[in-house]
Amino acid sequence: MAVKQKKKRNRKGSASWPARFETDKKGNETDLFMRAFLMIRSGEAGGSVLFKKRLERDLLASMDDLGLTLPEAPPELIEEWRRFAKDYLDNFAHSKSYGSTLFGMMQLKPEWVVEKLAGDLQIILYDYPRRFGLEKSFIPLKNIFREAFMEMFPEYEEPWAEA
Repeated sequence: MAVKQKKKRNRKGSASWPARFETDKKGNETDLFMRAFLMIRSGEAGGSVLFKKRLERDLLASMDDLGLTLPEAPPELIEEWRRFAKDYLDNFAHSKSYGSTLFGMMQLKPEWVVEKLAGDLQIILYDYPRRFGLEKSFIPLKNIFREAFMEMFPEYEEPWAEA
């Protein structure tokens, strides 16, 4: 019986921390941090008690892609998390589709978009991992997102309670 080998990824990064971007054979680049975040959010949205083991496995894979399973995050990874946090907040805060309702027919007020963004980040960085007892692993990334959030939206209150 032949053993199926894991498909090699063309990742840009260091051997000591996971790369944020992956390039496929056609030269298309994928943001693995963004994909991990979206996988966490979709796991929470569609998660059922019946699939708890699979959901936990998927969450651990996303944590691995984000570098949250490392014993200690190297400074390069922390800087990459900071860039990702700013990119994530900027993309979603200014996205017409994220800031709309009723199938894109009605735009939300800017303050509602920021509240929606803060709520989604609360789910991704604390609530969903807490279901599996993994919320402490997310604290470094949650703190980076808190700093970036407060820098980008200084007029809003602290978005999350301390963990």
